[in-house]
Amino acid sequence: MGCELVVPNAIGAEVIDHDELVSGERKEGVYTAVVVLVTKVASALGIALSGLALQWAVLAPGGAPDGRMDVVMLWAMAIVPGLCVTAAALPLLRFALTETEHAGVIDELAKRRGV
Repeated sequence: MGCELVVPNAIGAEVIDHDELVSGERKEGVYTAVVVLVTKVASALGIALSGLALQWAVLAPGGAPDGRMDVVMLWAMAIVPGLCVTAAALPLLRFALTETEHAGVIDELAKRRGV
């Protein structure tokens, strides 16, 4: 859980600065709202799907779990989260804004603002 909570916040400022350079508008609120919305939706889906999977594995309220519980727990705790993190990380492979390029973005924005 550490990576998906840290990375959006860690690269957010650079993305916002670059977007301002391209669009001419500063949109911190929009980016923050999207990150929060995606996080909440992902959490809600994860909780709902976990509940359904556990209900399916046990079959009946108060019933004893059968052999499917091991498979459900493997999928719920390892395979599905691993696939989701991998899918979320793939777009980051195209993130090519280096520290030097970001410094250039900051300089250009400062010139536009007359600072």
